[in-house]
This record gives sequence, C-alpha cells and structure tokens, in this order.
Amino acid sequence: MKIYFDGLIYSWQKGGGVHRYFTELMNRLADQADVRLIMPEPNYGAPLKSEVKVSSVFGRPWSVPAWCFKPVRKILSPINKIMFNRYFSKISEGVFYSTYYTSYKSLQIPQVLIVHDLTYERFPELFYQAGCRRFIKQKKKCIDRADAIICISETTKNYLRDVYQVPAEKITLVLHGIQENFNWDYSPVLADGLKKRYNLNKPFLLFVGQRGLYKNFDFLLKALAVWPRHQEFDLVVAGGSPVSAAERELVEKLGLNGQVKFLGYISEEEIKILYCLTKAFIFPSLDEGFGLPNLEAICCGATVLASDLPVFKETAGEIPIYFNPRDIDSLVAALEEMAVRPLKSREEIIRTAERIKELFSWNRCVRETLAVCARTLKSKSRSF
Repeated sequence: MKIYFDGLIYSWQKGGGVHRYFTELMNRLADQADVRLIMPEPNYGAPLKSEVKVSSVFGRPWSVPAWCFKPVRKILSPINKIMFNRYFSKISEGVFYSTYYTSYKSLQIPQVLIVHDLTYERFPELFYQAGCRRFIKQKKKCIDRADAIICISETTKNYLRDVYQVPAEKITLVLHGIQENFNWDYSPVLADGLKKRYNLNKPFLLFVGQRGLYKNFDFLLKALAVWPRHQEFDLVVAGGSPVSAAERELVEKLGLNGQVKFLGYISEEEIKILYCLTKAFIFPSLDEGFGLPNLEAICCGATVLASDLPVFKETAGEIPIYFNPRDIDSLVAALEEMAVRPLKSREEIIRTAERIKELFSWNRCVRETLAVCARTLKSKSRSF
C-alpha cells in the first residue's frame, strides 16, 4: 500500500510534537508500507530513514539560508499549493495522509486526516486574527473532505464531534506512541556537559516547548515569583521560539532575573536528560490534544505538575500533581507539594514507565494507523 504525505509540517515546524509524530510515524510505517513524503520548499528537513521515499514538490530540494527562511516560505506558499495540486493530479492509487490540515482539489485517492486538538476553535478569544480565521476555515474544509479521521485521545474525539458534528463512524481513536529512548538511563558525561554549558548548577524546574497564548507560560512565571521557595530553584525553558523582549521584561518585573534560563532549540536527547535531572516538569497549558511531554517526563522519572485538563487525566491518570491553570494559588500549592514529596525509587520509576509504554506503544499506533489506511482504501475502492 502506498501512503503519500505532504510535508507541510516540516515547512512550519523545526521541532515540536506534531513534527516528531510524523517523523516517527513515517519511519515506522516504511517497514510495512510504501511511504512517500513530498516536501514543500523551503523546509526544515527531518531525520528520516532511507526507506521513506522523499522528494521535493519542485523536483529538487532548495537550500534557503536561515535568515530568509520565513519570507521565502511566505512567498512560496501559494506556489507550493499549485505544485501539490499538479503532483496529486497524477496519482491514482494509494492513500493521502495530510500533515497539516491540507486537501487538494486534484486529489483522486482517499484522504486520511489526523486531528490533534481543537484549541483554535475552543479558544476563539486567543485566535481572532485574520490568519487564524483562515486556518480554521481551511481546517473545517479538510475535516469535511477527509474520508477518515484519526483522533489522538477520547477528549479530542469528543471535541471534534461537538464542534464539527463529525459522524462517529468516520473517526478512529489511535493513541500516540512514546519513543523507547525516554527512560531513566542517560549518559552522565552528556549530562555533565549539558549542566556546564547552560550553567545548571542548582535544582531546576523544567518547561518544554512553545510558550505563547494557551501555553500559559506567563502564568507559570507569575506563580513562580510568589512561591516562597522560588529562590531555591531555577526555571529551565527548553525549545520554542526565541525569547522575546516582552518575556525578558516580565522576568525582570517579577524579580526572576538569573533564575529563568532560556536554552532555545535543543536535541531530543538533551530534552530527555533534562527530564531525568529536573526537580519537576511543569505543563501549565490551557488546552492540549494529548499531553505527550507529561508521559515522556514520567518515563524519565520526573515529578510532573500538570493542568487539571480532562485530556491529561485521560492519558496520565493520577500520576501528576494537578493544578488549576487559571489560579496562581493552585499552582503555588502544587509547587509546595512537589518540594516536600519524597523521591521515587528507581524500581518505581521503571515500573511506571513500563506501564505507560505498554499502553502508549508505537507498534500499536503504527498497526492501528495502517488499519485505518487499509479500511479507507478498501471503502473508497468499493464506492467506484
């Protein structure tokens, strides 16, 4: 079975959860299917196995310097769309799997779509700009046109049915998988190098990923500033966009200068080491579709402080210390509970990680994704 992916996500994300999901999925699918990734230009690339057949929608890859990447992407966006339409007009067999809510008028093969979350729709007060409204319109069109939809949690599945009235028979729940390398075994040499490079010489709390809007990073800073013990800890911020002037100004205003360390983009191995070393991983988001970082941190032995979202309780159960992501006092109380909680034993960490990885297995994720593609292809073939 041929499965075609458009690599739009690799044009918009250098890292992040969705980027990592598709990279892992394609690498594993390639052992069982004919996986073909068509890249837009420019793109950030991805660590893909040779079995994944990668090509450029323009026929050859382009090399674009980092300083002009975003302007070039904006200019080429409508041209990429035209080129994808031309490409898929010639494809008559297989399944198309969109990476970023895309569909093409010329598409002759069935389409599978994954819906990670409904954050834009559920928080319109945060996404009122014209570009956001266009994205929601495009997303709805893609949801309507898709032959099958994968949801990554029951919570997301329920939101999808509520917001877009998608028939239940069109949706399949396929839980994310957790990569095996998230565990408590790490290189002390790499860990020492990481601590030295970023001056991590005191206990630290950890925040990972994007920080804007619903990610609720400012709320975390404000809660940290009023926590009586805050001077005992640094806050390490990994990944996400470069630190903004507004963020630096807020850190200074709150009296947290020197305690908040913005590391910028770091490797997956380095994130794993931070999970292993941190006093606590904090996930203060107002909304998520799954909450994979919670599970990765737990598998690495970290204490997790998480917003009391239905999806987090669905995926992580009662393991994290939960707090109200709109109530600073609630997070302060969670931080205090974390500070006095006894450390877990290595045996307890390993047992917990094994339970989580059994439930959120990449082998199962790939098997169930292939089944959705096969059913969709068979159903579409019968309709002709």
